[in-house]
Amino acid sequence: MSNWLSPSQLAAMKLNGGRHWPEVVASPCTRAASTYPSAYGRIVSTPLVAGYNQSIGDCFPTGCTNAVQTLLGRAGNYTPISDDVAVQAYEGMTNYIPSDPATDQGTDPTQGFTWWASNPIAGYKLQSINSISPVSEGEIRSTIAMIGGVLLCVELSVANQNQRVWMPDGQAGSWGGHAIWCDQYDGDVYRVTSWGDSFYISRDFFNTSGFVIGVWGLNLIAA
Repeated sequence: MSNWLSPSQLAAMKLNGGRHWPEVVASPCTRAASTYPSAYGRIVSTPLVAGYNQSIGDCFPTGCTNAVQTLLGRAGNYTPISDDVAVQAYEGMTNYIPSDPATDQGTDPTQGFTWWASNPIAGYKLQSINSISPVSEGEIRSTIAMIGGVLLCVELSVANQNQRVWMPDGQAGSWGGHAIWCDQYDGDVYRVTSWGDSFYISRDFFNTSGFVIGVWGLNLIAA
């Protein structure tokens, strides 16, 4: 883990301003447990997109941009996608205006997905999504192994600011809502991209009500 941030630095980070998370949607596990490996590691040469989430609430489009970056990395293309691409997607998804802080309200995932279906991010549009129940461990892991990752919407607690591996401690949402790209797992620990760095979450984080609000597999197509 590079340049681990202190609790005070984490507390100052911008989370999803509007907290427009949908209700948890339960979906059956459509892939058998035998179809995913016991561990899956991301391609380490794949860059991590940060967006400008240190100062604005563009975590959702940044997570979407990391999905494209992962797709490219799995194809052997390690060219970094500019952080500006994530901000441009934020503008398109939410009508965010950089010169008007009042428009920095975070992203409604449904609105963001609808925009992405018609507008490319770094050359790729959203073809379809698969909503997965947070407790469907087999489906989450097989989706990560098959397409490279899943997009998560989570409610973080203040206690998470002091943790190297986020656990379901404290009150979910007391720190704020956040969107992250999850592309690796090993045992009970999952790796996610947040603020352009590697963070980690426990399996219990998925299984405890209120911490993981949405899990999506994203099927992308070249525009």
